[in-house]
Amino acid sequence: MSNKSLKLKTLILAIGLASAPLAGAVADTEILNVSYDPTRELYQEFNKSFAEHWKEKTGETVTIRQSHGGAGKQARAVIDGLEADVVTLALSYDIDAIAEKTGFLSKDWQSRLPHESSPYTSTIVFLVRKGNPKGIKDWGDLASPGVEVITPNPKTSGGARWNFLAAWGWALDHFGGDEAKVRDYVTKVYRNVPVLDSGARGSTNTFVKRGIGDVLLAWENEALLAVNKLGRDDLEIVVPSVSILAQPPVTVVDHWVDAHGTRKIAEAYLNYLYTPVGQELAAKHYYRPRDEEVAGKYANVFPKVTRFTVKDVFGGWQKARQPTSPTVGPSTRFMRSENKPRRKCVARGWSAGDATEREQSMTKDALNELVHDALADVTDKNPADFSIHKDGNHFSARILGVTVTSAFQPIFSNLDSEVIGHEALLRPLAGKGAPLSPALAFAMAAEAGKVVTFDRVCRTIHLLNYVAQAPDDGFLFLNIHPRHVANVHGHGKVFERVLRHYAFPSCRVVLEITENETGEEAHLAEAVANYRKRDFAIAVDDFGCGHSNLDRLWRLQPDFLKLDLRVIQEASVNRRVRNSLAHLIRMLKELGAQTIIEGVETDEQARIALDAGVDYVQGFHFAKPLPLSEALKIRAIASRTGKSTLEHIYEVGL
Repeated sequence: MSNKSLKLKTLILAIGLASAPLAGAVADTEILNVSYDPTRELYQEFNKSFAEHWKEKTGETVTIRQSHGGAGKQARAVIDGLEADVVTLALSYDIDAIAEKTGFLSKDWQSRLPHESSPYTSTIVFLVRKGNPKGIKDWGDLASPGVEVITPNPKTSGGARWNFLAAWGWALDHFGGDEAKVRDYVTKVYRNVPVLDSGARGSTNTFVKRGIGDVLLAWENEALLAVNKLGRDDLEIVVPSVSILAQPPVTVVDHWVDAHGTRKIAEAYLNYLYTPVGQELAAKHYYRPRDEEVAGKYANVFPKVTRFTVKDVFGGWQKARQPTSPTVGPSTRFMRSENKPRRKCVARGWSAGDATEREQSMTKDALNELVHDALADVTDKNPADFSIHKDGNHFSARILGVTVTSAFQPIFSNLDSEVIGHEALLRPLAGKGAPLSPALAFAMAAEAGKVVTFDRVCRTIHLLNYVAQAPDDGFLFLNIHPRHVANVHGHGKVFERVLRHYAFPSCRVVLEITENETGEEAHLAEAVANYRKRDFAIAVDDFGCGHSNLDRLWRLQPDFLKLDLRVIQEASVNRRVRNSLAHLIRMLKELGAQTIIEGVETDEQARIALDAGVDYVQGFHFAKPLPLSEALKIRAIASRTGKSTLEHIYEVGL
């Protein structure tokens, strides 16, 4: 194993293990309950009660281990091999998916226990700030301008899918079944969502502890817990006119209980949920009990609310999840480009109209003069072997015997599967048009003593290729050679004239710096400050490679953080690294940076990135580097078909 791979594993595992529970004494029997986010407190107390009950009944010691996260994420973990003896998830569809994709349990699993294997119920309510300053009373208010709605990501959270269906069901009734109006309403709601956590507990923390948002769409138990345990003086619950009957299901996973020899205990464990003791514990933790006597005892705890079922409105989970259903894919169909990266970008009065006029009037000689002038601050004389060429909207340059051309790889949002920007990649050609590797091209420049000049020519060509046909939104990601970063006083001026000529705001340019290759920290800090002064965005590239420094990241406060491709490669073959990746992502997000996993090459790696909660993904699995005109053509075709760009790419097999 290479030193870099060992350092990567050490970094990720250290972060993951820091949050893992310490191992206890060896138990006679151990079972694993894989559950969803908000059940932590319930099962912590329930597990203790059941262990005591089982010890008294059989004399056998049992230890119940817990795993919590977004329900969709947890289901995928079981599908991928997590050895769950029982699953206690947010919705039956996720358990159906385990049955269908693994065969680890019977497809009629819901018939095994009472109430379709749902020992308690819940619903969706609103949690607002004390005094309800935005006057939120019902579902319709969530679409109002200026209202920030907090809800988890429907791709990873079962609670988020309940939220989505509750809003959709209300809108169906409110708009008399007019699907166009329902879609418009739901789209407006999701455009009011500033951040999507991977699970319900994460969204609760975002709203309650971080103070983000005006209203939290919450499991009733989460809302009651927040008010009664975390913030009675700061929060209050709003019960909408109608909501959905949420029925979280439970079941044993036949394959694993038989492999582990734990079927008897696992079945007893789930049956204990239906006993008076189990029902009391559910009610104590704000889940509505099925037992009528216990429910009567806690009637004053739960507000009255009219609840419809998934079967009533959608015909059941299977129908709600059919490809033709309008409720499929809320995160790709309703959370469109309005939910863009958090960095605000203002063009400082530059006019796009002026840019078009300037481009049309620009001659080849003027363009050469412009680029030569831009390079003059790093050379005593303009490069002798330098020329620039324009073929339609495509630019190239000739320098040091190398032809410099560009390709652009899209970066996709994990939120809505749309393109948020492109990374410009060097595609150098030798004298007779034979491809060169970028590393070899830079080695040739280094031998000629022209690394900084060559780097600036490359980025100027990338910039020209991008701004000449750039979309109205999106970021251009540009790599900076470490030697260039060390040249502190020349930062940012090379292509500013090109930016101004095309009226392209510098805040849409993301400069990628490899933080462990830039030498002295003082130079790096000065370079970052200089770029920021000119309003460029900053990305730290290849994090997780070599000597990545978390303390340095705290000081630099990058806008984006790109994880080295070896991170996702390790996560795909090492379960401990995979399980720790989400902890690493959360820690990096605490820096205020948006995270990008690059080098995603397989469907498995794409799922791992999604489950880890990364903001953006990049790699050959999604799209290979292309000339910008081709990349934009794909996006335009997808838009006309009503699909996300990524959906279109998967469909046509690019």
